Amino acid sequence: MLFLRASSSRAAIPSRYLLANRLASTGLGQKRFYTLAQHKSDRHQLSFVRGTSVQVGTGQLVEDSIGTYWDRLIDRHGDRLGVVVKHENNLHWSFRQFGEQVDSLCRGLYESGLRKGDRLAVWMPNNSAWPTLQYATAKSGIVLVTLNPAYRKQELLQTLSLVECKSLVFVPSLKSSNFSQMLLELLPEIEHQSPNQLLTANLPSLRQLIVFDNETDVPETARIKGATKYQDLLIKNPSPTIDEHLQKERQGITNRDIINLQFTSGTTGLP
Repeated sequence: MLFLRASSSRAAIPSRYLLANRLASTGLGQKRFYTLAQHKSDRHQLSFVRGTSVQVGTGQLVEDSIGTYWDRLIDRHGDRLGVVVKHENNLHWSFRQFGEQVDSLCRGLYESGLRKGDRLAVWMPNNSAWPTLQYATAKSGIVLVTLNPAYRKQELLQTLSLVECKSLVFVPSLKSSNFSQMLLELLPEIEHQSPNQLLTANLPSLRQLIVFDNETDVPETARIKGATKYQDLLIKNPSPTIDEHLQKERQGITNRDIINLQFTSGTTGLP
């Protein structure tokens, strides 16, 4: 399965980093905390090696955003095998089919009200929705928040509150963990509220719950009225207006925009 693990929207990241000066200036082993405003300063924008051929081959570093570079790759390699998920009825997608899924999800996220800079959390194991969400959010300027599937209620509440997530994608359960039940206990209001119009006391920023069930195919929306089925979010035959709006949104996305936030496991303390 194809996955992207990156903390910024740069399409190609060199393997070498300028660490020596940073360690010398901050003190080896010294713990530092930064606000978002401080992170955006020049000091924290110089982590990439500057130069023309820092990787094998010739040519310049790729300065495209991930969404732009991804579209070019599909044009070049669309017929090649892109995604295989054996536990989903041996699912096989070419890169072009994968790209169509990504674009369908981009439209659905836009229609649901998510915009550039909003945070969408993922609480589930490996499946076909995972890489689709990563590329769709990167193309849309939405920040993907990756949650450990082993999180319990306290860790979940901590992480979603800390980054003010607007949307959460989850599976009903995993092994002995019943995600749906934990959500109902944390957010009892969602049992009766309408999708995309959530308002909860414990998570005031949360507006949307999306459930992906690739095993039982039993919609959890029967239990959680405020949840939307992942498949219902995909828009495969859009109106021209949606794609026009999306194109305008993407014009403001650069390779400096944050595409995901990765929390610690929470094994030795709160994430």
